[in-house]
Amino acid sequence: MEKADERGPMRVVQLGLFGGMEPVDVGTTGKTGPKAGRSVKEVHEDYEGFVGKFKPKKTTDDCMTPPAVYESILQYVREVTGIGEDRRVVRPFWPGGDYENYPYEEGDVVVDNPPFSIQARILDFYIARGIGFWLFAPHLTLFAHAKRPVTLVVVNARIEYENGAKVNTDFVTNLWPGSPAVVADGRLNLRIKEAMKRLKGRDKVELPKYSYPGNLLTSAYLGTYISERGGFLEIPREEVKSVDALDSMCASKKKIFGGGILVSDAAVERAAVERAAVERATIVWPLSEREREIIRRLNRAGMTEEGDGRWRIGGGRQPVQLKLFE
Repeated sequence: MEKADERGPMRVVQLGLFGGMEPVDVGTTGKTGPKAGRSVKEVHEDYEGFVGKFKPKKTTDDCMTPPAVYESILQYVREVTGIGEDRRVVRPFWPGGDYENYPYEEGDVVVDNPPFSIQARILDFYIARGIGFWLFAPHLTLFAHAKRPVTLVVVNARIEYENGAKVNTDFVTNLWPGSPAVVADGRLNLRIKEAMKRLKGRDKVELPKYSYPGNLLTSAYLGTYISERGGFLEIPREEVKSVDALDSMCASKKKIFGGGILVSDAAVERAAVERAAVERATIVWPLSEREREIIRRLNRAGMTEEGDGRWRIGGGRQPVQLKLFE
Protein backbone atom coordinates (compact mmCIF):
# COMPACT_ATOMS: atom_id res chain seq x y z
CA MET A 1 0.00 0.00 0.00
CA GLU A 2 1.26 3.44 -0.93
CA LYS A 3 0.75 6.69 0.92
CA ALA A 4 0.42 10.09 -0.69
CA ASP A 5 2.43 12.98 0.63
CA GLU A 6 0.98 15.31 3.22
CA ARG A 7 -0.67 17.46 0.58
CA GLY A 8 -2.96 14.69 -0.64
CA PRO A 9 -5.06 11.82 0.69
CA MET A 10 -4.08 8.18 0.98
CA ARG A 11 -4.04 6.16 -2.25
CA VAL A 12 -4.75 2.45 -2.01
CA VAL A 13 -3.86 -0.02 -4.73
CA GLN A 14 -4.49 -3.76 -5.06
CA LEU A 15 -3.33 -6.54 -7.34
CA GLY A 16 -5.64 -6.84 -10.32
CA LEU A 17 -7.10 -10.10 -11.62
CA PHE A 18 -4.85 -10.14 -14.67
CA GLY A 19 -1.77 -8.72 -12.99
CA GLY A 20 -0.77 -5.16 -12.41
CA MET A 21 -1.91 -2.78 -9.73
CA GLU A 22 -5.38 -1.23 -9.68
CA PRO A 23 -6.33 1.84 -7.62
CA VAL A 24 -9.09 1.48 -5.02
CA ASP A 25 -11.09 4.51 -3.96
CA VAL A 26 -11.77 4.27 -0.24
CA GLY A 27 -13.80 7.45 -0.06
CA THR A 28 -11.08 9.91 0.92
CA THR A 29 -9.94 10.88 -2.54
CA GLY A 30 -13.00 12.98 -3.39
CA LYS A 31 -13.76 10.82 -6.43
CA THR A 32 -17.22 9.59 -7.32
CA GLY A 33 -18.35 6.30 -8.78
CA PRO A 34 -19.41 2.81 -7.72
CA LYS A 35 -16.37 2.48 -5.41
CA ALA A 36 -16.63 5.90 -3.77
CA GLY A 37 -17.03 5.84 0.01
CA ARG A 38 -16.40 2.08 0.22
CA SER A 39 -13.71 0.25 2.16
CA VAL A 40 -11.13 -2.01 0.56
CA LYS A 41 -12.97 -5.01 2.05
CA GLU A 42 -16.31 -3.90 0.57
CA VAL A 43 -14.81 -3.43 -2.87
CA HIS A 44 -13.02 -6.77 -2.68
CA GLU A 45 -16.21 -8.61 -1.68
CA ASP A 46 -18.39 -7.01 -4.38
CA TYR A 47 -18.56 -10.22 -6.35
CA GLU A 48 -21.81 -9.36 -8.17
CA GLY A 49 -20.41 -6.05 -9.33
CA PHE A 50 -17.26 -7.77 -10.55
CA VAL A 51 -19.15 -10.49 -12.44
CA GLY A 52 -21.52 -7.91 -13.93
CA LYS A 53 -18.65 -6.30 -15.82
CA PHE A 54 -18.22 -9.48 -17.84
CA LYS A 55 -21.89 -10.10 -18.66
CA PRO A 56 -22.76 -9.52 -22.34
CA LYS A 57 -24.96 -6.50 -23.01
CA LYS A 58 -28.45 -7.40 -24.23
CA THR A 59 -29.68 -6.12 -27.61
CA THR A 60 -32.76 -6.78 -29.75
CA ASP A 61 -30.82 -9.75 -31.18
CA ASP A 62 -31.13 -11.42 -27.74
CA CYS A 63 -34.94 -11.23 -27.61
CA MET A 64 -36.14 -14.73 -26.74
CA THR A 65 -39.92 -15.04 -27.17
CA PRO A 66 -41.98 -16.11 -24.14
CA PRO A 67 -43.50 -19.55 -24.87
CA ALA A 68 -47.11 -18.39 -24.31
CA VAL A 69 -46.67 -15.59 -26.84
CA TYR A 70 -44.98 -17.88 -29.35
CA GLU A 71 -47.78 -20.47 -29.10
CA SER A 72 -50.45 -17.84 -29.74
CA ILE A 73 -48.57 -16.67 -32.83
CA LEU A 74 -48.01 -20.23 -34.09
CA GLN A 75 -51.71 -21.03 -33.74
CA TYR A 76 -52.56 -17.91 -35.75
CA VAL A 77 -50.01 -18.85 -38.43
CA ARG A 78 -51.58 -22.29 -38.79
CA GLU A 79 -55.04 -20.78 -39.15
CA VAL A 80 -54.23 -18.15 -41.79
CA THR A 81 -51.76 -20.21 -43.84
CA GLY A 82 -53.37 -23.63 -43.62
CA ILE A 83 -50.21 -25.30 -42.32
CA GLY A 84 -51.27 -28.59 -40.79
CA GLU A 85 -49.94 -30.43 -37.78
CA ASP A 86 -48.18 -32.84 -40.16
CA ARG A 87 -45.69 -30.16 -41.28
CA ARG A 88 -42.67 -29.69 -39.08
CA VAL A 89 -42.21 -26.23 -37.59
CA VAL A 90 -38.56 -25.50 -36.82
CA ARG A 91 -36.84 -22.83 -34.74
CA PRO A 92 -33.19 -22.50 -35.82
CA PHE A 93 -32.56 -19.25 -33.96
CA TRP A 94 -31.19 -19.60 -30.46
CA PRO A 95 -28.04 -18.25 -28.78
CA GLY A 96 -25.17 -19.78 -30.70
CA GLY A 97 -27.46 -21.36 -33.31
CA ASP A 98 -26.45 -21.56 -36.99
CA TYR A 99 -29.49 -21.13 -39.22
CA GLU A 100 -27.44 -21.63 -42.40
CA ASN A 101 -26.30 -25.13 -41.37
CA TYR A 102 -29.50 -26.19 -39.63
CA PRO A 103 -30.68 -29.66 -40.83
CA TYR A 104 -33.79 -28.48 -42.71
CA GLU A 105 -36.05 -31.13 -44.21
CA GLU A 106 -38.41 -30.98 -47.17
CA GLY A 107 -41.57 -29.14 -46.16
CA ASP A 108 -40.14 -27.55 -43.03
CA VAL A 109 -41.58 -24.21 -41.97
CA VAL A 110 -39.55 -21.70 -39.97
CA VAL A 111 -41.60 -19.78 -37.39
CA ASP A 112 -39.09 -17.96 -35.26
CA ASN A 113 -37.64 -14.70 -33.99
CA PRO A 114 -34.33 -14.08 -35.80
CA PRO A 115 -31.61 -11.55 -34.98
CA PHE A 116 -33.02 -8.29 -36.34
CA SER A 117 -29.58 -6.93 -37.25
CA ILE A 118 -29.10 -9.55 -40.00
CA GLN A 119 -32.72 -10.08 -40.99
CA ALA A 120 -32.22 -9.04 -44.62
CA ARG A 121 -29.54 -11.69 -45.05
CA ILE A 122 -31.74 -14.31 -43.38
CA LEU A 123 -34.69 -13.51 -45.65
CA ASP A 124 -32.53 -13.78 -48.79
CA PHE A 125 -31.20 -17.14 -47.55
CA TYR A 126 -34.68 -18.63 -47.15
CA ILE A 127 -36.07 -17.11 -50.34
CA ALA A 128 -33.18 -18.47 -52.42
CA ARG A 129 -33.72 -21.99 -51.03
CA GLY A 130 -37.51 -22.03 -51.17
CA ILE A 131 -37.89 -22.55 -47.43
CA GLY A 132 -41.20 -21.43 -45.96
CA PHE A 133 -40.92 -18.90 -43.15
CA TRP A 134 -42.85 -16.65 -40.79
CA LEU A 135 -40.33 -14.40 -39.07
CA PHE A 136 -40.65 -11.73 -36.40
CA ALA A 137 -39.56 -8.23 -37.49
CA PRO A 138 -39.24 -4.79 -35.85
CA HIS A 139 -42.26 -2.61 -36.58
CA LEU A 140 -40.54 0.65 -37.54
CA THR A 141 -38.29 -0.89 -40.22
CA LEU A 142 -40.71 -3.48 -41.62
CA PHE A 143 -41.10 -1.78 -45.01
CA ALA A 144 -37.36 -2.00 -45.62
CA HIS A 145 -38.20 -5.49 -46.95
CA ALA A 146 -40.94 -4.28 -49.34
CA LYS A 147 -38.85 -5.02 -52.46
CA ARG A 148 -38.55 -8.70 -51.60
CA PRO A 149 -41.14 -11.31 -52.68
CA VAL A 150 -42.65 -11.53 -49.20
CA THR A 151 -45.81 -10.50 -47.37
CA LEU A 152 -45.33 -7.82 -44.72
CA VAL A 153 -47.75 -8.48 -41.86
CA VAL A 154 -48.32 -5.26 -39.89
CA VAL A 155 -49.39 -6.06 -36.33
CA ASN A 156 -47.56 -3.49 -34.17
CA ALA A 157 -47.79 -5.82 -31.16
CA ARG A 158 -45.74 -4.74 -28.17
CA ILE A 159 -44.01 -7.89 -26.97
CA GLU A 160 -42.00 -8.00 -23.78
CA TYR A 161 -39.28 -10.53 -24.48
CA GLU A 162 -37.56 -12.70 -21.90
CA ASN A 163 -34.59 -10.32 -21.58
CA GLY A 164 -36.98 -7.52 -20.58
CA ALA A 165 -36.81 -5.71 -23.93
CA LYS A 166 -40.15 -4.33 -25.14
CA VAL A 167 -40.29 -4.27 -28.93
CA ASN A 168 -43.18 -3.34 -31.23
CA THR A 169 -43.23 -6.37 -33.48
CA ASP A 170 -44.47 -7.21 -36.98
CA PHE A 171 -43.87 -10.24 -39.19
CA VAL A 172 -42.44 -11.18 -42.61
CA THR A 173 -43.60 -14.31 -44.41
CA ASN A 174 -43.76 -16.16 -47.72
CA LEU A 175 -46.62 -18.35 -46.50
CA TRP A 176 -49.64 -16.02 -46.79
CA PRO A 177 -52.15 -17.35 -49.36
CA GLY A 178 -52.07 -15.32 -52.57
CA SER A 179 -48.84 -13.59 -51.51
CA PRO A 180 -50.19 -10.04 -51.00
CA ALA A 181 -47.59 -7.35 -50.49
CA VAL A 182 -48.97 -6.05 -47.18
CA VAL A 183 -51.51 -7.28 -44.65
CA ALA A 184 -52.59 -5.34 -41.54
CA ASP A 185 -54.42 -7.65 -39.15
CA GLY A 186 -55.60 -6.61 -35.70
CA ARG A 187 -56.60 -10.18 -34.82
CA LEU A 188 -53.00 -11.19 -34.18
CA ASN A 189 -52.40 -7.98 -32.24
CA LEU A 190 -55.26 -8.88 -29.90
CA ARG A 191 -54.04 -12.46 -29.47
CA ILE A 192 -50.56 -11.30 -28.52
CA LYS A 193 -52.02 -8.79 -26.05
CA GLU A 194 -54.06 -11.55 -24.42
CA ALA A 195 -50.99 -13.79 -24.23
CA MET A 196 -48.98 -11.01 -22.59
CA LYS A 197 -51.76 -10.46 -20.03
CA ARG A 198 -51.80 -14.14 -19.12
CA LEU A 199 -48.02 -14.16 -18.95
CA LYS A 200 -48.00 -11.34 -16.43
CA GLY A 201 -50.62 -13.11 -14.36
CA ARG A 202 -53.02 -10.23 -14.37
CA ASP A 203 -55.68 -8.72 -16.60
CA LYS A 204 -54.97 -5.10 -17.19
CA VAL A 205 -58.14 -3.05 -16.99
CA GLU A 206 -58.87 -1.48 -20.35
CA LEU A 207 -60.10 2.04 -19.71
CA PRO A 208 -62.90 3.30 -21.95
CA LYS A 209 -62.04 5.95 -24.50
CA TYR A 210 -64.20 9.06 -24.59
CA SER A 211 -64.88 11.43 -27.43
CA TYR A 212 -66.15 14.89 -26.55
CA PRO A 213 -68.06 17.47 -28.60
CA GLY A 214 -66.06 20.32 -30.06
CA ASN A 215 -67.22 22.86 -27.47
CA LEU A 216 -65.66 20.83 -24.65
CA LEU A 217 -61.89 21.29 -24.44
CA THR A 218 -59.47 19.50 -22.14
CA SER A 219 -55.88 20.18 -21.22
CA ALA A 220 -54.93 16.94 -23.00
CA TYR A 221 -56.49 18.17 -26.25
CA LEU A 222 -54.89 21.62 -26.15
CA GLY A 223 -51.53 20.19 -25.11
CA THR A 224 -51.48 17.60 -27.88
CA TYR A 225 -52.82 19.62 -30.79
CA ILE A 226 -51.69 23.16 -29.96
CA SER A 227 -48.84 23.42 -27.45
CA GLU A 228 -46.77 20.41 -28.48
CA ARG A 229 -46.88 21.57 -32.10
CA GLY A 230 -45.71 25.07 -31.37
CA GLY A 231 -49.11 26.76 -31.68
CA PHE A 232 -50.72 29.50 -29.63
CA LEU A 233 -54.32 29.91 -28.49
CA GLU A 234 -55.83 32.39 -26.06
CA ILE A 235 -59.41 32.04 -24.79
CA PRO A 236 -60.93 34.96 -22.82
CA ARG A 237 -62.41 34.12 -19.43
CA GLU A 238 -65.89 35.22 -20.51
CA GLU A 239 -65.86 32.46 -23.18
CA VAL A 240 -65.07 29.68 -20.69
CA LYS A 241 -67.21 27.66 -18.28
CA SER A 242 -65.47 25.02 -16.13
CA VAL A 243 -67.21 21.62 -15.92
CA ASP A 244 -66.47 18.28 -14.28
CA ALA A 245 -68.84 16.29 -16.50
CA LEU A 246 -71.38 16.71 -19.27
CA ASP A 247 -75.04 16.24 -18.40
CA SER A 248 -75.09 13.17 -20.65
CA MET A 249 -72.41 11.57 -18.46
CA CYS A 250 -74.22 11.97 -15.16
CA ALA A 251 -76.48 8.94 -15.55
CA SER A 252 -73.39 6.77 -15.96
CA LYS A 253 -71.69 8.52 -13.04
CA LYS A 254 -68.73 9.37 -15.24
CA LYS A 255 -66.55 12.45 -15.09
CA ILE A 256 -64.10 14.19 -17.36
CA PHE A 257 -60.63 13.14 -16.22
CA GLY A 258 -58.86 16.27 -15.01
CA GLY A 259 -61.92 18.39 -15.76
CA GLY A 260 -62.77 20.34 -18.87
CA ILE A 261 -64.08 23.65 -20.12
CA LEU A 262 -67.12 24.53 -22.19
CA VAL A 263 -66.14 27.23 -24.68
CA SER A 264 -67.95 29.45 -27.14
CA ASP A 265 -68.37 28.60 -30.79
CA ALA A 266 -65.92 31.39 -31.59
CA ALA A 267 -63.29 29.79 -29.36
CA VAL A 268 -63.86 26.42 -31.03
CA GLU A 269 -63.33 28.03 -34.42
CA ARG A 270 -60.11 29.75 -33.30
CA ALA A 271 -58.84 26.45 -31.85
CA ALA A 272 -59.61 24.67 -35.13
CA VAL A 273 -57.85 27.37 -37.16
CA GLU A 274 -54.75 27.21 -34.94
CA ARG A 275 -54.70 23.43 -35.03
CA ALA A 276 -54.92 23.46 -38.82
CA ALA A 277 -52.17 26.07 -39.00
CA VAL A 278 -49.68 24.07 -36.95
CA GLU A 279 -50.56 20.89 -38.81
CA ARG A 280 -49.87 22.67 -42.10
CA ALA A 281 -46.43 23.50 -40.74
CA THR A 282 -45.60 19.81 -41.01
CA ILE A 283 -43.41 19.08 -44.05
CA VAL A 284 -45.42 17.09 -46.58
CA TRP A 285 -43.40 15.42 -49.34
CA PRO A 286 -45.40 15.53 -52.60
CA LEU A 287 -45.67 12.76 -55.18
CA SER A 288 -43.88 13.22 -58.48
CA GLU A 289 -45.69 12.78 -61.78
CA ARG A 290 -43.85 9.47 -62.21
CA GLU A 291 -45.17 8.28 -58.86
CA ARG A 292 -48.70 9.47 -59.68
CA GLU A 293 -48.58 7.41 -62.86
CA ILE A 294 -47.53 4.38 -60.80
CA ILE A 295 -50.54 4.95 -58.53
CA ARG A 296 -52.87 5.28 -61.52
CA ARG A 297 -51.64 1.88 -62.72
CA LEU A 298 -52.12 0.43 -59.25
CA ASN A 299 -55.65 1.84 -59.16
CA ARG A 300 -56.53 0.16 -62.45
CA ALA A 301 -55.02 -3.13 -61.28
CA GLY A 302 -57.32 -3.21 -58.26
CA MET A 303 -60.57 -2.23 -60.03
CA THR A 304 -63.08 -4.30 -61.97
CA GLU A 305 -65.89 -2.88 -64.10
CA GLU A 306 -69.39 -3.97 -63.13
CA GLY A 307 -71.34 -2.19 -65.82
CA ASP A 308 -73.44 0.98 -65.87
CA GLY A 309 -70.30 2.99 -65.19
CA ARG A 310 -69.75 1.32 -61.81
CA TRP A 311 -66.38 0.02 -60.69
CA ARG A 312 -65.58 -2.27 -57.80
CA ILE A 313 -62.41 -1.76 -55.75
CA GLY A 314 -61.49 -5.09 -54.20
CA GLY A 315 -58.90 -6.22 -51.67
CA GLY A 316 -60.83 -5.58 -48.45
CA ARG A 317 -63.57 -7.29 -46.52
CA GLN A 318 -66.11 -4.86 -47.95
CA PRO A 319 -65.10 -3.79 -51.48
CA VAL A 320 -66.19 -0.28 -52.44
CA GLN A 321 -68.40 0.51 -55.41
CA LEU A 322 -67.77 3.78 -57.26
CA LYS A 323 -69.81 5.59 -59.90
CA LEU A 324 -67.37 7.29 -62.25
CA PHE A 325 -68.52 10.36 -64.13
CA GLU A 326 -66.96 11.92 -67.19
